[in-house]
Amino acid sequence: MKQMPLNKKAAVRYGLALLCLLLSLVCLLVSCKSKSADIEATDEIPMLQNGASGSSSPGASPDATDKSEIGEAMGGASEDGADAEYTTQESKEYEVKIIRTANVSAETKSFDSAVTEIESEVEALGGYMESSEITGRNYASQNNSHATRSAKFSIRVPAEDLDAFLGKAGELLNVTSSATTATDVSNDYYDIEARLNVLRTEREVLEKMLAESTNISNMITVEQRLYDVIYEIESYETMLRVYDSKVAYSTVTLELWEVSDLTLVVEENTFGARFKKAIGESWRNFVDFCKDAVIWFVYALPALVILGVIATVVSVVTVWIVRKRRKGKDKESL
Repeated sequence: MKQMPLNKKAAVRYGLALLCLLLSLVCLLVSCKSKSADIEATDEIPMLQNGASGSSSPGASPDATDKSEIGEAMGGASEDGADAEYTTQESKEYEVKIIRTANVSAETKSFDSAVTEIESEVEALGGYMESSEITGRNYASQNNSHATRSAKFSIRVPAEDLDAFLGKAGELLNVTSSATTATDVSNDYYDIEARLNVLRTEREVLEKMLAESTNISNMITVEQRLYDVIYEIESYETMLRVYDSKVAYSTVTLELWEVSDLTLVVEENTFGARFKKAIGESWRNFVDFCKDAVIWFVYALPALVILGVIATVVSVVTVWIVRKRRKGKDKESL
């Protein structure tokens, strides 16, 4: 047998090696394609159409895989929504949110007319009575100047008309004390608004995932998270509505007393002013005491008459007994 030259043998060997390599590559491609087809046929977890894909290890449980992929999708959506919200916040100026309240204590001699005028003023300003409580009896209607009626109102008026209402109350009533407060809630308000926008974005993503999902376990997980997000959204929306109401309408707590004599409100704190106030209050207290004493005497008059009659009868009987005993002793001595 004739032997082949060495260069021909080497060429044959190289050819065989190249052929084996090509066959190996073909087998590898076929295997990869088959595995890819199997994965596409069995994988039912919906993925977001944003170019991202998730993977799980063969030993991971279905629930853990679903939750991790949902969390990744939610994290990406939340970050996108947060970035968009922060960009929006930086691009515009927000209105300052101020809650104003007032507490007023006042007196009046004409209780009924004062209450009617206050209610009319509140209605004229576009406000409303949030609560109203009136206690006590009107003794003035019984020819007694000592009145004990009082009222407590919680009044809501437009914030821009608060100063006008307080000025009108000072004209209608004898205001003994007044205090106003202003609370800035801008940071809390816009922080809630930012969280609300992120949650709304998350809700949209969850609704899309729930609509596209065909895996029961994944649907349950997404649905539970969707319910939680909806509850949080409703809670934050309620908080914003409360803030809006308090900012738009200021709250005035008005305590009103019916009196026979108005309290002298002294602005100065000098010795003369304090002395004058003390004289006025002491004289008014003395007059009130005398009036109360007369009223007490009138109420107690029937009882005093009965007690007087009883005392008179007892005195007469006692004197008669004493005289009779003396007469008896005189007779014995004779």
